[in-house]
Amino acid sequence: MYTIGSQRIYLELLLFAVIALSLMTYSFYFTNRIINTSGPLIEATEKIILETTLAHLRFEEVLSGDRHEDLNVVWRHLERADWYVQAILQGGENTTTTILPLENPLLRQQFREVLDKIATFRKVTEERFKLHTSKAPLTDITQRYHAVFSGFLAFADKVEEHVFEFTSKEIMVCRFVQWILVFIILFLFVMAGKIFIYHHRHQGEYTRLLEKEITERRRVENKIKQAYLEQQALAEIMRISLQPLTLQEMLEGALDVLLSSPLLKLEKKGSIFLARDGEDMLGLAVQNGFPSHLQVSCNILPFGRCLCGRAAENREIIFSSHLDERHEITYEGMQPHGHYCVPILTGNDHLLGVLNTYVEAGYIRNTEDEQFLKAAGQTLALAILNKRAEEALRKEKDKAQKYLDIAGSITVVIDKDHKVTLINRKGSDVLGYDIEQIVGMNWFDKFIPESIRDNVKAVFMGLMTGSVDLPEYFENPVLTKNGQERIVAWYNTIVRDDAGNIIGTMSSGEDITERKQAEEALLTSYRNMIAILNNMDSLVIITDMDTDEVLFLNEYGKKTFGDHTGKKCLEITRSVQSELYEFYKNRKLFSVTDDSAGVHVWQYRNTMNDRWYECRDQIMEWFDGRMVLLEIAVDITERKHDEEKVKYMAHHDMLTGLPNRILFMDRLEQAVVRCRRDGTMMAVMFLDLDNFKQINDSMGHAIGDRILKLVSERLLSCMRETDTVARFGGDEFIVLMTGLKNSEPPAQMVQKLKAVISAPIDLDNNEFTVGVSIGIALYPEHAKIPEKLIALADEAMYEVKRKTSNGYPWNIPHS
Repeated sequence: MYTIGSQRIYLELLLFAVIALSLMTYSFYFTNRIINTSGPLIEATEKIILETTLAHLRFEEVLSGDRHEDLNVVWRHLERADWYVQAILQGGENTTTTILPLENPLLRQQFREVLDKIATFRKVTEERFKLHTSKAPLTDITQRYHAVFSGFLAFADKVEEHVFEFTSKEIMVCRFVQWILVFIILFLFVMAGKIFIYHHRHQGEYTRLLEKEITERRRVENKIKQAYLEQQALAEIMRISLQPLTLQEMLEGALDVLLSSPLLKLEKKGSIFLARDGEDMLGLAVQNGFPSHLQVSCNILPFGRCLCGRAAENREIIFSSHLDERHEITYEGMQPHGHYCVPILTGNDHLLGVLNTYVEAGYIRNTEDEQFLKAAGQTLALAILNKRAEEALRKEKDKAQKYLDIAGSITVVIDKDHKVTLINRKGSDVLGYDIEQIVGMNWFDKFIPESIRDNVKAVFMGLMTGSVDLPEYFENPVLTKNGQERIVAWYNTIVRDDAGNIIGTMSSGEDITERKQAEEALLTSYRNMIAILNNMDSLVIITDMDTDEVLFLNEYGKKTFGDHTGKKCLEITRSVQSELYEFYKNRKLFSVTDDSAGVHVWQYRNTMNDRWYECRDQIMEWFDGRMVLLEIAVDITERKHDEEKVKYMAHHDMLTGLPNRILFMDRLEQAVVRCRRDGTMMAVMFLDLDNFKQINDSMGHAIGDRILKLVSERLLSCMRETDTVARFGGDEFIVLMTGLKNSEPPAQMVQKLKAVISAPIDLDNNEFTVGVSIGIALYPEHAKIPEKLIALADEAMYEVKRKTSNGYPWNIPHS
């Protein structure tokens, strides 16, 4: 077939080969152009998300006061995000990136929408900041702000996925065309080779050219494959970060993606550390393949220690091809290996953590590895920031839902289609359904009785169109799961979208069924109540809360104080008693709008008849709808006298009238508090009469009791107004002196007491002489506890009795 005359066929094959090579060259050029375009395009897309997320985080820090600066830092992040969008649409260049204009019309339209959403986010940010600075309520604007931000992230992520899909499809088409061209070229070169072999011409040179071309094609193909795999790995990390996972679960997935990537010859072993806020420390967040003892050793890692600590401290990738002196954490049986330790940095060089990967011992460091790991660190930083923002938002939502659930009123949101979009736990309890069942139901068809359904629905439709003014309060029955009707009092507000359009209503309701039933029953019982009140042996008075007019005074009250019906209650009380007048002036404190509403019990002494009354006041609704004050006053004069007598007996010695042990201990505890606060001293003196037992036994208890009374009077005559003298029992007394600056006054008081008590006592022509032994304890020199002070004074008193009698010691040991 091949003859010398077939040179024409060779030339034709050569021509086809040239054409195929030209197409191959163009395909390589087109592929490089896609890579050169898609790389900066994908990076710019990630920068848009990162800068907007950073703007959100800085704005939250400005609002919380963590950053003492204005909104300029927020605007700078939004301006950088805006610049990247403009560069994608029109082309642009900065110090690190050259971005070619995007030609795909669908993606261009999506990036124009990204530009609009950034503008909307900036507008909402300005509105929220203005409300924050004016101290206005932020609930609605905060919800709108987070909705705009979440919507932007969701849309930007979708755009980024479209960019990845577009790039992947373009590269796949180019690779398909290249493979076809490769087969064509191979076929042509095989044919040409056969011709060369046949003609024995230029065989070696042609083969070398073919091998070179194939080698170049493979190099370009490997480069495209590497770029594709890099973007695929980074995109997978971002995809994982957008899943409903915790931060730790997200980091575990991202670490698994990186360790499984075919781009690097990594061992299936590594970890991710997170920097601790406010500390130069790393904490082990996730790991793969670490033995238990290494997990303990690496759990907390200071900056600068071992390879990961150095990467955190220097903010740069640390590489080690083998175990050297920098590898400070070792353990028995550790196998030779190397590391890439990559700092996880935000755009402003803020350290979030360190990515730690393992390589085989002797691994050669190369630039392509570091470029990919650096990109992986940036992607992890964006994923961590995104996940932390999600967790903060989720906590905010959970907190809001918790507040709704513990609220004492029903909360329900209805959209324009009459569907329930939100209801709290109180609402679900009243209606008898689970929250998940109620959400999505048609509110009017399911929960409004048929008899009023059309009217209520008509009002709602008027609200949605703006033709009906919002009724801020109304009452209507609702249907529960078991078919019962519950009456609910509603307070309503309009819900609007970001553009200000009405999209639904939010209502807060209170189940007033029982209250309504009680009100109806109350109307029936009014007449019976009046009859009962007139037969009571206590004063009953009802006054108007607004006009202060006496609306009702029962027969007992008229008989006791006269008929004041129709008069002003304040004027009556002003004329008869100032104390009672002051109470009536402030009775608004017990109004139905106050948290303390209910029955208020108080007592007063009436100066007109010198009697004590216990009054029970309550706000109630009168039969004509007015709010009135009902007061029932019971004469408790005898009970009051009995209470005062019992109170006196509980705290005083019935023989001498002095405070008893209980009252003394109370005053002593109060005195300790005052001395500790004022830095002053006090003294406790324990007194025991000498020779009293002999007098009591020989003369009888009657004489003994009279002597005790006289001794009590003499003790009181020596005391200051601020001092306390009490009888502890038998012939034992105790004295409390407070407000002392030194120990001199107690010493003087002891001498005075001894002189006064030892003076002769004349009773029934008989003269008696008693002495006294006194023990002293000082606060805080001897003790600081009340019981300890008494014990030390008692001990000192007995020491006096044993040694000297009629004296007192100063050598009390410190406690």
